[in-house]
Amino acid sequence: MKSDNKIRKRDESLLFLKQLVKNPKSLGALAPSSPALADFMCQHIDLSKNLRIVEIGAGTGRFTQALLKKGLASENLCVVEVDPAMCEFLQKNFTNIRIINGDANQLENILPETWTQADVIVSGIPMVNLSFQEQHRIVQSCFKILSPEGILLQFTYGPLSPLPSRRLGLNQKRLGHVLLNFPPATVWKYWKSENNQLRQKKSPIHQLKQRSLHQLKRLKKQSLKVLRSDEKN
Repeated sequence: MKSDNKIRKRDESLLFLKQLVKNPKSLGALAPSSPALADFMCQHIDLSKNLRIVEIGAGTGRFTQALLKKGLASENLCVVEVDPAMCEFLQKNFTNIRIINGDANQLENILPETWTQADVIVSGIPMVNLSFQEQHRIVQSCFKILSPEGILLQFTYGPLSPLPSRRLGLNQKRLGHVLLNFPPATVWKYWKSENNQLRQKKSPIHQLKQRSLHQLKRLKKQSLKVLRSDEKN
């Protein structure tokens, strides 16, 4: 990061305003995240451990800056931003960090080869603005690279979970509210567990799907037998 250890506020404000006018849905906010929100997110990451963290939807780098300020080693942080202008801004302000211009639904394909696994994913993506299909692709990609004990941290501006955790096969916990942000934000934690996966397998919907697949396979076998019989005759 630059020697003054700060993001240039004027450049940040101008860029954010420009992107807000260009595509407000992709930003999902009227202003960059506050230092209070960034600090709150960091409080729920044990930075005393040698964790590898991936930040998705980094925007202008408020969380990036907070993580480094709290002591995260630059080599343990990888930042992904889909917007080319935001990505260029990040690259100028965080010169010693891996900054990737790419989509968060392709993490397993765009992260460096040495990054086979991460411990935490910090998300600034406005999930509530996405369709379920888009959410599903991003969450799938996140948990492909997360360790078995890995977590996804996500903030939102509403009181409810920004992700349909049950449909996505996730556990969830609301970590708290941050009033010193515009607008006020809520932070959520998501993770997967073996118990959660077992519950999914035991759910009526899952069992119905399995029975349907079994019936389809049986019908295919019967159809093949009939066709072979006809061919012999």
